[in-house]
Amino acid sequence: MRKEPVFRRRPRSLPSVRLAMTSAVLAMLLSSCIAIGGGSLTGPPDEVGEGQVGMEVYSDPTGSTILLVPVWIGDSGPHQFVLDTGASRTLVDSAIIEELGLPTGAPAQGQGIVSAFAGETVQVDGWRMGDLELQPREIISAQLPQTEAGPQFRGLLGSDVLAGFGSVHIDYDERLLTLSAP
Repeated sequence: MRKEPVFRRRPRSLPSVRLAMTSAVLAMLLSSCIAIGGGSLTGPPDEVGEGQVGMEVYSDPTGSTILLVPVWIGDSGPHQFVLDTGASRTLVDSAIIEELGLPTGAPAQGQGIVSAFAGETVQVDGWRMGDLELQPREIISAQLPQTEAGPQFRGLLGSDVLAGFGSVHIDYDERLLTLSAP
């Protein structure tokens, strides 16, 4: 009879537990699939152009990796947004919206894999990712938690924006996001 190996975990120190908890919270937020009720199957608007955007690549000791892209709203920025292909909608920290004095609209609910959050819609015009102009659109404004460990980010750039391009190429080695016209 074959005996299965037994694996034992080493006890974790307090800093590694704190890092693991921070990583878990970030994973829940970043893997969210943000939704507003009542959708349709129409395609996204085509974005204005094509080009490359430099990214920051953040990896933690557990192997989790997130990509950060610079986003400007009007003249405010750059704000680090997580490139989140799993988010159906783009999300911005409500503190930025308050600073810019942009009016918010209807309440909006967001749902992640494990957690939910509430926010409000906001119309964003005159915004860009790197040097690439983005189409005006309604996104979600919500208060984002900030952590002491890990990167500080001010929003999630979701598939609603990325789907407006013909293709999205992520080059981790060169830290470049290449977007082509539809």
